[in-house]
Amino acid sequence: MLRFTKIWFFLLLLAQGLSAQDFYLQDSSYNKYRLPSIVIGPAFTSYKGDYNSKDIFFNANFNKGLSVACEYRVKDFLGVSLTGVFSKLTQNEKDIPSRNFRTNLLEISARGIFYLDNNITMKRGMGLSTFLFVGAGIMSHNAMGDLKDSQGRSYFYWKDGTVRDQAYDPENPLGGTIIQRDYEYETVLDTSNSVSNMSMVIPVGLGLKFKVSDRIETNVMLSYQFTGTDYLDFYHPEQDKGIFKGNDGYWNCMITIQYNLGGKAFMSDEDVHYQNVDFAVLETDNDEDGDGVEDIKDKCAGTPQGVAVDSKGCPPDSDNDGIPDYEDKEPNSVAGAQVDNYGVTITEQMMYEYYVRDSLLTAGYYPEDMKKPEGDNKNPYSYLDKDTQAENKTGNQGNGTNYTKPNLTAGEEFFSVQVSSSANRVEDEYFFKNFNIKDKVYVSEVNGLYKYYIGKFKTKQEADDFLYNIKNNYYLDNSFVSSVNSNQISQEMVVSEQFISDYLAQKAAKSNKVPEIKEISADQSGLVYRVQISSRAVKLPPEFFLEKYNISDEVFESFQDGAYKYSIGRFKTYKQARDYNIEFQNQYNLKGTYVTPYNNGLRITVQEALKIQQE
Repeated sequence: MLRFTKIWFFLLLLAQGLSAQDFYLQDSSYNKYRLPSIVIGPAFTSYKGDYNSKDIFFNANFNKGLSVACEYRVKDFLGVSLTGVFSKLTQNEKDIPSRNFRTNLLEISARGIFYLDNNITMKRGMGLSTFLFVGAGIMSHNAMGDLKDSQGRSYFYWKDGTVRDQAYDPENPLGGTIIQRDYEYETVLDTSNSVSNMSMVIPVGLGLKFKVSDRIETNVMLSYQFTGTDYLDFYHPEQDKGIFKGNDGYWNCMITIQYNLGGKAFMSDEDVHYQNVDFAVLETDNDEDGDGVEDIKDKCAGTPQGVAVDSKGCPPDSDNDGIPDYEDKEPNSVAGAQVDNYGVTITEQMMYEYYVRDSLLTAGYYPEDMKKPEGDNKNPYSYLDKDTQAENKTGNQGNGTNYTKPNLTAGEEFFSVQVSSSANRVEDEYFFKNFNIKDKVYVSEVNGLYKYYIGKFKTKQEADDFLYNIKNNYYLDNSFVSSVNSNQISQEMVVSEQFISDYLAQKAAKSNKVPEIKEISADQSGLVYRVQISSRAVKLPPEFFLEKYNISDEVFESFQDGAYKYSIGRFKTYKQARDYNIEFQNQYNLKGTYVTPYNNGLRITVQEALKIQQE
């Protein structure tokens, strides 16, 4: 008992040491104990009575049971509970010949609990606290004995430690048959019903409470149950007199889980500070790219339909080169290798040739293997032979209102590059206005969805090469090669030369000002919302935004997660930025643009921005 007391005292000191740590922040209006708590867990009971009464730990039997309680904290320092314990008590005594017992125990008691985490003795916000309790109740018991084996032979305990079927006879020390106990407790000890099997009980004890969260707590409790009977074991020495003098009792250790019905989930400092923020305005159910991940959680917006993604909305990248598998032309790149936009390893020689070529083009000089484009510095067909160019350029000139039927052979199979899809048929001039594409566009309609293709190629390799140029020159990141049957194509979209001439003249008259690209880090301090309109692996020229979106105002650039992010606008509230984003998407028939907040030049989440505005 002394050893157990020392351990308990150590736990109490530990509880006091943790009292300085304020694990759970509570405001004055919040009380997690405002509703009752449900408590349940195992109970371990041990008999203390007329058998082996000197030492509970070395001679007692510990029995497993169940404890259930409903607890209510009335005040900071006071609570009440209704507790039920279902268990057993057993003991064996060789000093009293052939005596042992087991009793089924049912205890129901009302208890008063005195909490020490009352902000006087201990801080209430600590993660570990102690309490004392005392109660009164009733219990039922029915003492049974294991006095005979399965064959009905009575047990006799001999001094040599054996159990035999007859009493010890000094004249015949080898007599009797050795038998084994079966521990069935088959014999009713009170055969005449002379003793009541009901008794009062007074539990007195202390407990240790571990506060896992505002809802969940665990308790370790130790109590001694004083009873009003000396017949738990159905053995009553003559010297035991009085109500409690000499009465049997028992120890009860309970390890329970407590669920506070009035508690909240764990609340950190920020949760408490911003618990009144309304995050419903974030519209977290939006999923623009249809990949099953909400936009606010999607780290890879604009994933093409049909591409598998992880929980963050990002497609798999087997070789970890930064290029998703569905775009990776070299799926097993060496770890750490520098790759291009298609996941192909860039050698030093390739890099040298690229910069030489780029410098020549910038200066207006064209390498011998590249045909100089006629009036269009972004013509992706320039590297193709003349026959291929002619096949992709020919066709009737549409006027934007009367759809042109395709001039294709029925059932013809070919490869093409799908550049877009939409629920509504876009105008013939759409791809020219937005991407400066002047070439024939094939249109198919399947189940109410329009798909748009550019180019007609006999082999997939030709289509892949064309796709590479499409992405680099027209910035169509979501385009891909597709096998097409001419029977799928229902229309052709061709922009007339007259429309191109008129459109360019109107555009020049409207604005010739190229937008200024500003780094986010150089922007003014404070919280601001913007609309991100593009994310690329390489820097975009200012002309791109003028030509594609007719943007002549400032465009903000930041580099994050290996990509250049481009955003527009300065908005004070999330709603203003969101409304502008919707208007921008409708104007250019776009998806994948979204609101991005910045605080002091650093990009943050929308939740963090809304929290800052609440301060």
